[in-house]
Amino acid sequence: MKQKVLIIGLDGFTWTVADKLISLGAMPNIANLAENGCKGTATSVIPCETSPAWASFQTGCLPGKTGIFGFHRFDSGNNEIRLNSFSDIAVPSLWELLTDASKQVISINMPISSPAPEVNGVIIPGLLCPDLNPETVFPSSIYNDFIKPTNGSYKIVDSGGKGVGIQEMVSMATATEKCRAEVALKLMEKYDWDLLSIQIQSTDMLQHRFWYALDKDAEGFSEKAFEELVLFYSACDKFVGELVKSAGENTTVFVISDHGFCRASHSLAINAWLREEGYLTIQKKTSTWKLLKDRVPPIKAIARAYGKLFSSQQSRSTRDEELTHLRNLLDMDSTRAFCLGNLAGLVYLNGDVETRKKLAKDISDKLLERFGTDADLKLIESVKPGDEVYGEETTNYRIPDLVIEYCTGVQARLSPHDTRIVRSAIRNGLQGGTHAMDGFFIANGEAIEQGKSVNCRLVDIAPTALALLGKKIPKHMDGTVVTEILKEELQIEYTSVDHADKKVSNYKDEQQNTVEKQLRDLGYL
Repeated sequence: MKQKVLIIGLDGFTWTVADKLISLGAMPNIANLAENGCKGTATSVIPCETSPAWASFQTGCLPGKTGIFGFHRFDSGNNEIRLNSFSDIAVPSLWELLTDASKQVISINMPISSPAPEVNGVIIPGLLCPDLNPETVFPSSIYNDFIKPTNGSYKIVDSGGKGVGIQEMVSMATATEKCRAEVALKLMEKYDWDLLSIQIQSTDMLQHRFWYALDKDAEGFSEKAFEELVLFYSACDKFVGELVKSAGENTTVFVISDHGFCRASHSLAINAWLREEGYLTIQKKTSTWKLLKDRVPPIKAIARAYGKLFSSQQSRSTRDEELTHLRNLLDMDSTRAFCLGNLAGLVYLNGDVETRKKLAKDISDKLLERFGTDADLKLIESVKPGDEVYGEETTNYRIPDLVIEYCTGVQARLSPHDTRIVRSAIRNGLQGGTHAMDGFFIANGEAIEQGKSVNCRLVDIAPTALALLGKKIPKHMDGTVVTEILKEELQIEYTSVDHADKKVSNYKDEQQNTVEKQLRDLGYL
């Protein structure tokens, strides 16, 4: 009988949350999969962020090979910052490898899978896709057949916006994930698939905002808030059960997360610090209103008379500017250093080799003196050269010059406008959450051992899935087959795979603006 692989991604899910919910009986399907299979942690990548982590999951390769270190990249050839897309991933994806092996794949809501590749099967992209329409899914008929009939219920991102309470957010997130699961079930029925992957994104969003409702030791914890979130996780568990049941026999099931989660303690405005130290320069912009006010006396008089009104307008303008991403803010000709990435500081330097080497030492020394292990406020564990973390730089993309490893619970703020370099993660007495390295891992199925604890890496999932489907493992993959979970030894073969440079398909400015709004709504920008 045909062997299949079902991969369910619970973004940011962690055993810290799962153990608590399982003990309450709120996630019986997850409990059953863990009890009758293997469970453990899946170590994420550096940085343990959405884009690099899910890109590594899709390829079985670490960021040094995928070329994906964050949501954005520094295109040194054009001296600009731009969003990453699927076409920037420098190695073949699981979907492409299985297509080449005549297997049928379905990928639903996977971050950084846009523009959707042409595969034997279906790709409905997730985060970093500007919009879902016939041009952004593959094949194009999927939009009219499966997404359009939901009447807008199928969404890439559903953050609810600022100020939305926990009860309303749970309701919205549950509806979003229910719609995705229903589309998945319909696709499972229509296609004779070999591998299906679906990513449940709302777990990450809710944990960022409402970690205080999940962690009794967090500031602001309340049983009432916890009970609200239990409703969401119970709904997700129901969706997991439905997907597993629909997949049928001879299906190996993986339930994974791209990273773990923990209490957030502080945030560090790294680009504001670089600006304060003179390494980063923002563009000087003079508004049309200011030019008119300074040059036309009647307008200047009006401005003086209605100073409060224009002051308010200016404040709104400033806030809007602060929400603009670095790609439009930095004076790249004058900026010597800037940072991308929230969960690891990815510092890029401008200049020739010797200039960058000196800059790297200066910045490292200053950061460690102010925020390092011997500082009064310890926020940074280490600052390492990029090639030490990721390997030698290739001609295809720039690796970061420096990688800042923050202490547990610390994350970065990227706005260079920030007036406070360090902020507490406790707002209004409520403590949010942030990413951690140890993700979530369950494997279950006829081929899988029962009741065994096995830890692995996120990059091990792709080669293990290939092996279970009887396919050769590309030699360039950093991940390895997790043989400890298998009842019987598999015949594992390896092969060389050509991964010549892809044709990069850059987003247009309006598409980047749309995606960056998604990221702001989720709290990443």
